[in-house]
Amino acid sequence: MINTKRSTKKLAYLAVAIATNTLLGSIITFSGVPFLFLDSIGTIFISSHFKLKYGLLTAVGTHFLLSVIHGPLALPFMLVSLSIAVVSHFFKSFMHSYKKAILAGIFIAVVGALFSTPVRIILYGGFKGVQKSVSDLFFILLNHSGFTYFTSVYFSTFIDLVGDKVISCLLITYLTNLAPFKKYLRKLKW
Repeated sequence: MINTKRSTKKLAYLAVAIATNTLLGSIITFSGVPFLFLDSIGTIFISSHFKLKYGLLTAVGTHFLLSVIHGPLALPFMLVSLSIAVVSHFFKSFMHSYKKAILAGIFIAVVGALFSTPVRIILYGGFKGVQKSVSDLFFILLNHSGFTYFTSVYFSTFIDLVGDKVISCLLITYLTNLAPFKKYLRKLKW
């Protein structure tokens, strides 16, 4: 009975994280807010507070749901979310301090951009995607300034990700430091 209750609770947390990623990511995508996605905040939270496998499941579930809503081109970006889950898990101790959360967000963006760059090149020729953005301008400027194609795409992708990942990590740190939430998290042992 206890294992069934724990399994149900784990599934509920994963479902909430996947729904949060999908809902916030879709709202931001449809509204066209630049440099913000919030489509991995649930993944970062689960990965930084629980076992890595739960963060990976959150990333996979999010992208399957996003592919239903936005189309199959969301699936290749699952690689980016999986890398975010892994990095977030290794930086889990950083999610208790705002300064360290900023560093974690930057590092997540560095690694995420590395995985996102080949996907952007293959699917969109280096651009952000279907909706044009300010980062596309950075890509064009860097590419015409003598940087290699990969480097231009990487840095424009990093510019696209860094603010979002830092904001996501700061929001998670804020939630983690709330007294009632902190007490509740201590009770959860996965």
